[in-house]
Amino acid sequence: MGFSYLYPFTKAEVNNSPTDKGVYELFDAKGEVVYIGSSEKSIRSRLLIHKSKTKFMKVKAFRFMRVSDDRMWTTAKHIERSLCTNYYLQHGCLPRLQKRAPKHVDMIDWISKYL
Repeated sequence: MGFSYLYPFTKAEVNNSPTDKGVYELFDAKGEVVYIGSSEKSIRSRLLIHKSKTKFMKVKAFRFMRVSDDRMWTTAKHIERSLCTNYYLQHGCLPRLQKRAPKHVDMIDWISKYL
């Protein structure tokens, strides 16, 4: 399963996003990824949290990927780490609104594993 289409980052669209676990990407007006996130409970609840924060005011679009329970060895957090790693390898940095590597991962050790 891959990513959904891009949706406008409006309250109405966020309210229609899935309550499944999964990963998501947030985009700015230029179409650049500014944040990569995941939720082991509900994509919608995480997006609503981001929607309420001023740091995400300039986010214009989002897309998501559900992670089904039959993926025994791949959790939403693993996919998030992989997406962040790929972004870092392509751009030399994490997305602009990503303050740090995904939770519970030391950024230097995490990044150096993939270089």
